[in-house]
Amino acid sequence: MTIQSHLGLCIMRSKRTRENQLVKLNTIYTMACRLYENAKRLENQKYIAHQLALLYHCLSNQGNSFSRFTKEVESEFDSISRSVNTMFRIEPPQISW
Repeated sequence: MTIQSHLGLCIMRSKRTRENQLVKLNTIYTMACRLYENAKRLENQKYIAHQLALLYHCLSNQGNSFSRFTKEVESEFDSISRSVNTMFRIEPPQISW
C-alpha cells in the first residue's frame, strides 16, 4: 500500500466518522425539539417519558461530552415518568425543565 492510498483511507475513515457524529448530533437535536414541542401540548405529554428515554440513549451514545445532560435526564426521569403515569400530564416546573 502506498502512502497516498493509506492517507486516502484515513481521510475516508475520518470523513465517515464526522458524518456519523453529525448524524448523532442531529438525532439529539431532533429529539430535544420534539420533547420541547410535546411538553407544551397536553395531548402529547403522555409520550414524554418514552421520548426522554430515547433522548437519554442518544446522549449516552455520545460519551463523556454529553455526560452533564445525561445526568440531568437521569435525575428528572423518575418524577416525569411518575407524573405521566399518575396524572397523565407533566407539571409546569417539569415543562420548563
